[in-house]
Amino acid sequence: MSGERFLPAPGVAGFHRQTLFAALLRFQHLRGDPAQECRWLQVDEHTRVALHMSWARSGAAPTLLLVHGMCGSARSNYMLGTTRLALRAGLHVARLDLRGARTREAQTEWLGHAGQIEDLAVAVDALQDEGRVSALTLAGFSMGGNIVLRLGSHWGARAPSKLRSLVAVSAAADLHACQSALDGEPGLRVYRDSFLRRLKRFVRVHAKLHGERPWTAEALVADSLLAYDAAGVCPVYDFSDPLDYYTRASALHELDALRVPTLALHALDDRMVPCGPSLVAAAARNPALTVELAQRGGHCAFVGRTARKASPTHFWAEARVVEHALASGL
Repeated sequence: MSGERFLPAPGVAGFHRQTLFAALLRFQHLRGDPAQECRWLQVDEHTRVALHMSWARSGAAPTLLLVHGMCGSARSNYMLGTTRLALRAGLHVARLDLRGARTREAQTEWLGHAGQIEDLAVAVDALQDEGRVSALTLAGFSMGGNIVLRLGSHWGARAPSKLRSLVAVSAAADLHACQSALDGEPGLRVYRDSFLRRLKRFVRVHAKLHGERPWTAEALVADSLLAYDAAGVCPVYDFSDPLDYYTRASALHELDALRVPTLALHALDDRMVPCGPSLVAAAARNPALTVELAQRGGHCAFVGRTARKASPTHFWAEARVVEHALASGL
């Protein structure tokens, strides 16, 4: 791996510029979908999840399993950009739609939460049994990063035999810190309100398909992430209150158990997910965890110096994910 230090593109330094410019520049990734196969995986009697497969070639190869962030999907632009970059490098790619994602609305009776590892565990089991997968790297973005880190910590030294490494990009590893920032910082309200709109959209679809639940009305009028979690997450998953949920569902409290080699990419200016220093402290205690900390990379952005040519290779974190998967699969 190169381990090349991240340098922001000229004029695109700082949290808002990085985060918003990345979203605009990545629209190019939305043209078409490289998936050649969609597999529906049964998680439990109420839930199926979709795994979108893209094969780089006919034979066996190292494989990258990607997990999206909150309110995202397998077709989120960072997922598609990383997929195309990985395919060009000769990796097979699997993209997981967590419950509640765009293709998942008719496939689950239950809302998901930000630390739920069951969907990803089932996807890993499916790829463990796939002959074309010679080695496996899991990579998660934001909430997906928290889920990847939690599952790796849950496995400890008992990880599946094909799993070689984990990568977490801008991981929401401390859910309480993330909620406090998004609800409490005026400059982040636009992001918070966008999340709330998308979460409520799923609640409405869920109610239409499965009928209203006791928590539906309260979730639909929530004016903060704290209120939404209290109404739409805690009663469903038997958390006593949001603080109990944030504590039990955050990877940060479990990272000492990690034994799979893990790379965490984070930016110090990520005001939405202010977890960088906590990840560095965890890495100091656990040699299985390596943290690459950029000064100014925004949230899941990392738009590098050559970003003007609008190519996926200009997104530093996507390139580092692919580099790490390649090196781990050798």
